[in-house]
Amino acid sequence: MFKYELMGALREGRRVRGLVPLAVIFDPEEVVVSESTFHMHASAPTFPEAVQTFRETLVDYLNLLEARCETLGMALSDQLAYLHSVIEDA
Repeated sequence: MFKYELMGALREGRRVRGLVPLAVIFDPEEVVVSESTFHMHASAPTFPEAVQTFRETLVDYLNLLEARCETLGMALSDQLAYLHSVIEDA
């Protein structure tokens, strides 16, 4: 397993706040990147593609949870709070 720290720009004018540590697993057919707090992950054929897919997944998941924030249970509310702590508007 390889470690990587995600930082920088995201879609929709957002940015990673600080560094998000990721675990990277290289399989023969794909690369999987994941964070350990809520085990969000993404995969793709190459490392750069997997990181980009993970960036997109973070924004998509934040948008989804924000749209449903009125009806979220405790676990998803905690995940939304986590995403707000690692993602900022640029």
